[in-house]
Amino acid sequence: MSRKLLMLVSIFLAWSGPSMAQDVARIEIQPSAVETSVGDTVRLIATAYDSEDNAIDVSMQWFTSYEVGTIDANGTFVAYSAGERTIGVMAGEKHASIPVAVRRLPPSSIELALPTTSVVATSWMPLQAEAYDRLGHRVWRSDISWSSSNPTVAEVMSGFLVAKKPGTAVITAQIGPTSATQRIAVSAAPTGDLTLAARLGAIRTGDVYRLLPTLDGQPLPSGSFPRFTVIGGSSAEVTDGATFVAEEAGEYTVVAEFAGSTALTKLLVDQREFDRKLELIGHGALAAAHTGDLWLYKNAAYVGSYHDTKLRVYNISDPANPVLSDSIEVDARRVNDVKVNADAGFAVMTREGAANRKNGIVILDLADPLHPTIISEYTETVSGGVHNVFIVGDLVYATHGGTRDMHIIDVSDRDNPREVGRWGIDNPNRVLHDIFIKDGIAYLSYWDDGLVILDLGGAGKGGTPTKPVFVSRVYYPQGNTHVAWRWRNYVFTGDEIFPPDWDAEKPFQPTGYVHVFDVTDLENPVEVAKYEVPEAGAHNLWIEDDQETLYIGYYNAGLRALDVSGELRGDLYEQGREIDFYLTGAAENVRVPNTPMNWGAMYYDDKIFSADFNSGLWIHKWVPTGDRPIS
Repeated sequence: MSRKLLMLVSIFLAWSGPSMAQDVARIEIQPSAVETSVGDTVRLIATAYDSEDNAIDVSMQWFTSYEVGTIDANGTFVAYSAGERTIGVMAGEKHASIPVAVRRLPPSSIELALPTTSVVATSWMPLQAEAYDRLGHRVWRSDISWSSSNPTVAEVMSGFLVAKKPGTAVITAQIGPTSATQRIAVSAAPTGDLTLAARLGAIRTGDVYRLLPTLDGQPLPSGSFPRFTVIGGSSAEVTDGATFVAEEAGEYTVVAEFAGSTALTKLLVDQREFDRKLELIGHGALAAAHTGDLWLYKNAAYVGSYHDTKLRVYNISDPANPVLSDSIEVDARRVNDVKVNADAGFAVMTREGAANRKNGIVILDLADPLHPTIISEYTETVSGGVHNVFIVGDLVYATHGGTRDMHIIDVSDRDNPREVGRWGIDNPNRVLHDIFIKDGIAYLSYWDDGLVILDLGGAGKGGTPTKPVFVSRVYYPQGNTHVAWRWRNYVFTGDEIFPPDWDAEKPFQPTGYVHVFDVTDLENPVEVAKYEVPEAGAHNLWIEDDQETLYIGYYNAGLRALDVSGELRGDLYEQGREIDFYLTGAAENVRVPNTPMNWGAMYYDDKIFSADFNSGLWIHKWVPTGDRPIS
């Protein structure tokens, strides 16, 4: 049985009273394994036996992972997503499980995503298409084949449509029996001398340089796609038509071909360097529980917990010696998140796994930051568990494990919170994990349904803070969209992908990385870059509005700090944009020794505070690497 399923079992056992049958010796599930496809339904039967191997009639509870599907009280499993997990059942303290494998559906339709249908001769236009299954879900395939009805006019070559001469051609994208077509018109090539922008001086690895091709000094006509070649190594490329970015230092020559003319420009690329590094100030080690989210307020650090009942409060007046000053204990198996409204002096903490099945949120008074007190709680519409919240004024935007919607709770009357709005996508297997809001726009991390953008009044789509309006959605093959952060014209999203058999009390290796989306056009987000630390998994993100450093709790890769200055394109890790990192593991007085598992960071009072799942609270600051001041 997977660790995630065991967690669900342990929570259910906490709920279970003496009425549950205690004479169950074993449980048998039929069939003994499930292999099915997305959208299918499978009926399972569980039989409980006593110590003499007689079948007995007892109440049983079914479980499975939301990552593959759902199962109801009658044992009916509905497959929603491809993957391999387990299905479990329990009666009393006995449980059993079987493996479940859900196959992807084959593509049933293809939609072409071509930049244009009118191309200028001599262009090399990139070919793109999207495949969907019969349920309307995106099918991520790399085996799309392309063909042209008239190769003398437009020929398919290495993922490009090569426009040769004026005329028309029908372009076909195909996967097996499924295909889509588009008529392409090719116009005559213009004449003139092609030139590229010359660069005076070096650029750095990761810098985006625009080549700005022109013909006789004029911009290229619409539908023009020059062919670019980079000489000098495989660690540089031209993307988005005419933007150059390099991962390694060196001398490069970019060659462009268009309209019978050839142009080139030489680029010198220096290695990206930094004049600062992270220095450890203090560590608040914690062995009693796993540490969750954190938030800073005045001289206090608040940290959540996992498989525990407490929100812990640290006195950080002396950051070199953080001291546990108080704790707030509630009925919960997990206090995952805590957020603070600093202007109004209150905080909201989340609850999951309560023994009385009433989870929801708890509102705290921060009149004494080191000793918060409970004002009230709200469980009425979010009793199924709240994992994360986001506060905007007196509105609390909460994820809910029951409905898997975003619930909007008005806490202007702290003693009497009330729900004033709700929003969710139309997917019965949806999983809403986190919410980020900035300038009247909400960014919802909807797991395998990707990043969802909503107008709360800032996007001009008619939304309000209590009546959100859908703007757009973008998702990608990795799935598990766990967290999002908007900064300038970018949204950074982090995946969270755990191995099926992970154990919180032992070292394990998550995967998943940070995706970077350009949201200049909110209705059409475009993934432009990524940051991926090998053999590790990304978690929570933080970036200050007036700074250019992204802090990432990168689980087993520790605390990471990334330079996000300028324009972002390509592989940010390979470009050397990582400023520094610190492996937040310790040998003594921690939950799991010598095992970094950084949860996330917050920049506060010129210091970097981060929480480690296995080892508690960490405090760092920036110091110069040499004589130069910190930039």
